[in-house]
This record gives sequence, C-alpha cells and structure tokens, in this order.
Amino acid sequence: MKKYNHLTHEQRYTISVCLKENKSKSEIARLIGVSKSTVSREIKRNSNSVGRYVLKDAEMFASMSSARSYRPRKLLDFDTPKYKFMLYLYNRVALGC
Repeated sequence: MKKYNHLTHEQRYTISVCLKENKSKSEIARLIGVSKSTVSREIKRNSNSVGRYVLKDAEMFASMSSARSYRPRKLLDFDTPKYKFMLYLYNRVALGC
C-alpha cells in the first residue's frame, strides 16, 4: 500500500507563488513533485471564503484539520490473547512459577 505524506510548508509556499504567477496545476505539481490531483485538492480544501489560496490561511486550515483528526491510541486491550499471554508471563516471573 502506498504511503501518503502531508504537504510541507515549502510546497504550500510554492503553490501560493505559482498561483499568483498564473501557472497551471500540472506545472505546479511537477515543480513540487506531487500529482495534479494533490494540488487540486490542496487548493480546494485550503482556499479562503473568497475562494483564493492564501498561504497563511492554507497553513491554518491544514493545522486545524490535523488537530481535528487526532485520535489517541488505545494502549492495551485487556480482552486480547496478547494481553492474556503477557499477564501469564508476568505472573510466572513475579510468582516464580
């Protein structure tokens, strides 16, 4: 399965500058090394209420999005074979059996 990475600040900056220079999404994608659809999604997701891609707003929207998607990990599920085996080993060592 392919691993996806978030756009960096430098890539967002390049998108912002290139849009001001009226470069195409394909050209921007080639410059920053991502697909054209990634550039399109970035512009669509992180444009302000007027519909313009502004770097400061894009960074704010991206950080808000990542903060919303944070989910704390479950440390240990007590009803799994792995936990039961670990408990068995711990008891064996602790009790000296």
